[in-house]
Amino acid sequence: MDNYEFFNGFGGFVCDGREYEILLDGNNRPPAPWINVISNKNFGFQISESGAGFTWSVNSRENKLTPWSNDPVSDRASEAVYILDEITGEVMTPMSLGRSDRGIYRVRHGFGYSRFLHEELLVEQELTVFCPLNESLKLWNLTLKNQSDKVKYLSLTYYVEWVLGTQREQTNPYILTSYDNEHEYLYAKNIYTMNFQNNNAYLFSSETIVGYTGDRQEFLGERGSIREPRGAEVKLTCNTGVCFDSCGAIQVSVAIQPQESKTVVFGLGQGSSLNEINEIRNRYRDVAASKKELERVRAHWDRLLGTIQVKTKDRAVDILVNGWLLYQTLSCRIQARAGFYQCGGAYGFRDQLQDTLSLIFTDPEILRSQILIACSRQFEEGDVQHWWHPPMGIGVRTRISDDLLWLPYCTAACL
Repeated sequence: MDNYEFFNGFGGFVCDGREYEILLDGNNRPPAPWINVISNKNFGFQISESGAGFTWSVNSRENKLTPWSNDPVSDRASEAVYILDEITGEVMTPMSLGRSDRGIYRVRHGFGYSRFLHEELLVEQELTVFCPLNESLKLWNLTLKNQSDKVKYLSLTYYVEWVLGTQREQTNPYILTSYDNEHEYLYAKNIYTMNFQNNNAYLFSSETIVGYTGDRQEFLGERGSIREPRGAEVKLTCNTGVCFDSCGAIQVSVAIQPQESKTVVFGLGQGSSLNEINEIRNRYRDVAASKKELERVRAHWDRLLGTIQVKTKDRAVDILVNGWLLYQTLSCRIQARAGFYQCGGAYGFRDQLQDTLSLIFTDPEILRSQILIACSRQFEEGDVQHWWHPPMGIGVRTRISDDLLWLPYCTAACL
């Protein structure tokens, strides 16, 4: 494994430590899900080496768009992209979804993105998943290359299961799905909720949508498996409305010439108005715009994480300190406030002050902002909310003493 640093049998660091590649070959896979937490200030998702994970907007616990699962055994996906060869009728996926019989999958977790690389049925697949820097949006850039000597006619399906709240079991009966024919996107709304009631989650693509559904039973079929769904094999019926076991699925069709490459973009977001959705959809259905935004994301993290670089006698320490520790602190602890084993969503008075303290030399403005946020949760009597959920502010008021320690400590550190 000459191209890897610190290869451990499952994966190793590549690209001078800026990416971590996991090799999925048959039953050789990590003992537990290895995830990347990707986020901006208001939106994010986590994704494992199998492609499983969940997406949220504003609050990773209170406003999940798709289901969170912390089951380390099944690591069941709630979002996926499928590729149907319309000539042979065979279905493949750029992520493994836990399957071990489809050849080698290479997964690369990077700063602000994850990439999935796979080749099957003479179709080379590269899927990059990321969030734009400032939009409440998740983009899937799927690049396909036809390695055969014949035209490939492919049907691509993007599928998600809706939550639009805290738990799918509670919200599912109240989810309304619709389709905008003029602007070509499927959207969904929780019509019975106290929080985020004016928001619509939505799906779109860079290609013309030829089929869609809001009916999960239609998509999964009798087998009910996200690994082998019936809806990826047939044209979807364009059913939306209420009283479904809800989901969102959109289909597009592409023809790829021999040795030709083609990129298709899928998007999942949430907006507070249909005008906002139209604007974002119009911007990012342009493949060039989506690729340019990915470069902006990579440049943002390179600039932030490259502010301070250390060099020690231990290469492992250098890799962690010069990127991964600070990246996880900001993306996971401060912005997402979620991980595989907990999707808390709340700010901790003490916890996020401690986290932002690590950025005092890299970006002191983040620490200053968190100090102001913490001050806003302090009462005249001097005690504070130990934790609270944005944007509602619901939480617990306590007299835990170390909350009162970390606010002046961090403030003094800024002076």
